[in-house]
This record gives sequence, C-alpha cells and structure tokens, in this order.
Amino acid sequence: VARAACRAGRAMSYAAGQKPYDGTEAFENSSGLSEPRFDRYREIRKSTRACQTWSPSYGWVYNAAKMNWYLQRRAWMEIKAPVLLLQAETDHLVSNRAQEIFARKINQLGKTTCSLVRIPGSKHEIFNSPDKILEQYWGQVFVFFGGDKS
Repeated sequence: VARAACRAGRAMSYAAGQKPYDGTEAFENSSGLSEPRFDRYREIRKSTRACQTWSPSYGWVYNAAKMNWYLQRRAWMEIKAPVLLLQAETDHLVSNRAQEIFARKINQLGKTTCSLVRIPGSKHEIFNSPDKILEQYWGQVFVFFGGDKS
C-alpha cells in the first residue's frame, strides 16, 4: 500500500488512519514512564514546529519497511563494528523477538559482536524514563564506548 501511494505521488501524505500533530498527546497513552520528562518534551514539541513529529507518511512507512527488509536479509552480514542494541522491556512499537534474532545472527556470523541489553522496566521511549532506568541506560552506553559509567 505504501509503495503504491508513493508511486502515485502521495509519499508526503499521512499513511491511512494517521493524522497531523494536534498537541493532544496524553502521558497515560505514551511510550514513556516519566511524566515530568513527558511534559517537558510535549512543551518543546508544542513550541517547536520542527519537533512536531507525530504520524508516519506513506514515504516513511515505505522506506522503513524497505530498510528493515534490507537490514534483516542482507545488511546485517556487512556490519563490522560492534553493535549495542538497547531493548525496552515492554515495547509496543518494536518487536523484541526480531531484535533478539538480529543480535543472534550477528553474533553467530562472527564478524563482530552485538550486545543486546534489555533495560528492565522500560517502555519504547527509554530516554523518557525515570532516573533509575536512565542510569542503567546511560551506564550501558558509557561502558560500551569504553568510558566510566559513574
């Protein structure tokens, strides 16, 4: 559907069922766990048009699907740098199972490593979590890049 819409010149149109940003997002339905952080990002989004990302266009859906296919079928074999994949424990937008398969394939190939780290208690927007979860998240990032996590 997305490819057909793109070929028909509708790449920039919202995908079926999607709508433009309207400022009505609610913490209870969000992908984060920290209400103060949610409120701060919401205020930034409301006041900054460039940050008013919300719903995908047909072009975004098409390119995301195409990139996912390529990454899962071919590109993973070309990865040479170590990979850190931080996984939200309860992600309703990304498949944890697919991430686990991806990491396993990279590790089995043996060209490099993929460290898959599940962040306990997190949702999709790990960056939008309470301090305790963020400390684990950033600690993993700093350790991966060879720094001290303190």
